[in-house]
Amino acid sequence: MNLISISSIDESQMRFTAELYYHEYWRDRRLQFNRTWFGNRSTVDLPGDAPRRLWIPDTCFNNALESKGPEVGSVSHREHTKLQEDGTVFYSRRYPFDQQACGLELSSYGYTVHDVVYEWAVNENQIELDEISLPDFYAKSYLFSVKNNTYTAGEFNVAKFCVILKRRSGFCFLNLFIPATAVVTSSWISLWMEDETQFSDMFAIILAIIFLSFSFNAVMPKVSYIKARRGGVMDLYLGACFIFAFLSLSKLIVVKLLHRQIKKRKQSTVGNMVNSTIRANNAAGDNADSTQQSSRRPPIDLETLIHFSLFHPFLRRTTHDCFWKGAKIFHVSSQVILPVAFGTFGFFYFAIFSNVNMSSTTC
Repeated sequence: MNLISISSIDESQMRFTAELYYHEYWRDRRLQFNRTWFGNRSTVDLPGDAPRRLWIPDTCFNNALESKGPEVGSVSHREHTKLQEDGTVFYSRRYPFDQQACGLELSSYGYTVHDVVYEWAVNENQIELDEISLPDFYAKSYLFSVKNNTYTAGEFNVAKFCVILKRRSGFCFLNLFIPATAVVTSSWISLWMEDETQFSDMFAIILAIIFLSFSFNAVMPKVSYIKARRGGVMDLYLGACFIFAFLSLSKLIVVKLLHRQIKKRKQSTVGNMVNSTIRANNAAGDNADSTQQSSRRPPIDLETLIHFSLFHPFLRRTTHDCFWKGAKIFHVSSQVILPVAFGTFGFFYFAIFSNVNMSSTTC
């Protein structure tokens, strides 16, 4: 069998369109001849109408949804019949067809295993694969086997052939991995610029990941086993990107809440200190002579007192100790943990799933 080309693959309908040459050998002892009859030749090429005069096995493709051959007499119609002296007949024909899966099952339509037995050639190349180029796949290898299937009409011998097609990863990288990774990286802006980052920006990033998920699932085949094999892997990556973007949003919320709490505590501490100082100054003014107090002590400036309290080392230490240290530790650790965790996930993700064979290896 010579597989010439695979023109299209429809995953949702589980069929592919291919073109091949089908070569078949069988032995009919009624056709044995003496080589001296043909100038000591052991092989004789028969004319084009010979197949219609000889017995030909009724070989059919069991799992073919539709098949058609070139019209007799057309330029594309090519068949060749060769007869050997021991009665072996070689028959070759060009045969395009539409197929459900990347596999072929050949068996006799009417003859059971007691009459016709199929075997793949041993001393020659059983399968020949021409250069097959598809937008999403390339031919990696092939498998072949022979088995017996039992039907109501009896037991039939079946020769099976499978083409292993490996998916090209360029589509997934351009439409999923690169955009999703860029979106997650954009969400890390909040790790270094939380003051400039708004919640609306983070929500837009999360919505972008959700949009990527829906847009990618829209082009996925509506077949369960394909989504389980390929779509499940894609959903895993999108889910991880969503989690990391959501963690960045959560970090932004926590840091902003801590900063707001620090600001409230700072304002509360400054206000208490100002009030205490004003009360102490008023009490001292009541007990002393007004003339002497005015000459010895200048009036208290509220703006100067607030400025002093903000930059006083003791006051800054008391207001920042708990919340400022906690916010700083949380902020610095998130700058390291989130990128490192995402990079580690990406490394193991591609290391594991890039080596997983998504194609069926059984024929």
